[in-house]
This record gives sequence, C-alpha cells and structure tokens, in this order.
Amino acid sequence: MDKRKQKSRKIIMEAFIELLREKELEKISMNEIAEKANVNRGTIYLNFADKYDLLDKCIEANFSQLIEECQNAINDKKSLTKESLLMTFRYLESHFDFLCILFQSVGLSVFKKCIHDEIVKGLPHYDQSESLTNVIRSEVSTQFLASAITGVLEWWFVNSMPCSPDKITDELWLLLQNNRVI
Repeated sequence: MDKRKQKSRKIIMEAFIELLREKELEKISMNEIAEKANVNRGTIYLNFADKYDLLDKCIEANFSQLIEECQNAINDKKSLTKESLLMTFRYLESHFDFLCILFQSVGLSVFKKCIHDEIVKGLPHYDQSESLTNVIRSEVSTQFLASAITGVLEWWFVNSMPCSPDKITDELWLLLQNNRVI
C-alpha cells in the first residue's frame, strides 16, 4: 500500500474513532466521517466498504498492534510466557480509553475472540500422533486454559484495571504454575 493511501486510511480511522467518542455507531454517517477527516466520501469508499468495515479495520489494526508488541516477549517456540502476559496487560492499560470506545461499539466479544485465539496458539499442544483420547483431552485443556486467561483479561479490563499489570500478571502466572500449565 502506498504512503498516500496509508495516510488517508489513518486519517479516516482517527476521525471515525473521534466520532465514536461523541455518538453511537448507528448514528454516524459516512458524510460525517468524511467531514471530520477532511476528505471526500469517495476517498473513504476507496479504503473501506462502509462504516462497519471501517470499524472492523480499526479493531484489526489495534489487535495487530497488540500482537506485534507482544511478539518480543514470546520465545522461539511461540509459547505463552509471563512476559507476553505482562505485555498484554500493559497494552490494555495504555490503550484503555481507545479500547473502551471500540468495545462500546461492537462489544468485547470480537476482541476477546482474537485474544483467545492467540492464547491457544501459545499454549503447549500434544503430538497429533497420540491416541484420539489424548488429543481430545489436550484440546479440551487448551480451550479451558485459553478461556480462563481470556476471562481474567476481560475481568481486569471491564473492572477498570483494579490492580496493576504487574500484579495481575503475577497472580495469573502463579495460578498457571500451580496448575502445572506452564
């Protein structure tokens, strides 16, 4: 994507987020977005199908940024580390206001699913050559743990971060270690 298109997309997304701070998604028109971004409607449609696509792209960009920031904390095996958990909590903390706006528009479920899927990738998996019973048990364990971690992330975020990223990471990591997950 060329630099002009990237710049246009960024300006449109920022204007859209500003409008989301002021009103509900359903009450925002493409004309308002164009006016706020100081571009014509055609420029928006060159980049986004509609305001729902624009919202999806905002979520996607934000989640991609979270994953990119956490990649440095993940070891070569791509497994979950205490540092990657801490980076996730710090990211949520530093982007709290922005994420609240997105969550009010689409709910927490979209972001939760993205985080859940990434956690599943980072948890240890058993060899597929094992018996079907062991593979199923492995998948159940993986889904259970990913859901638990995602649930803690959601609780912490929804409750306006009742403790520091360091504290919640220490508590969660201790639980994972005590249950021989990590």
